[in-house]
Amino acid sequence: MPKENIKYKGAVVATGIAAGYMLIQSGLESKLPEYDNILAGFSISSSMHSEALRSMIEKEKVRLNATIDFYKQLLDMLQSASRDLEKTERDYSSSHVESTAE
Repeated sequence: MPKENIKYKGAVVATGIAAGYMLIQSGLESKLPEYDNILAGFSISSSMHSEALRSMIEKEKVRLNATIDFYKQLLDMLQSASRDLEKTERDYSSSHVESTAE
């Protein structure tokens, strides 16, 4: 056993996770409508080049959605681990051993 307690800073972790969610929303999710706008512009034309470009942009949008989902799942996992650490700290920070006089 270590001689010192682990210094877990739950507030710092919660702030970091919240900042991660904000970055996802402002940096990634806000780009999704831009893809839709570009795709709408290509819906008028039906040339072979525009169809190829449209297909490429649609695939890129799917990859962006997958990236967003991955980062959200990662942040959810970190948030769950943080809650587990806090629960463990609460459960083990009080004495669970009683002494009896015999």
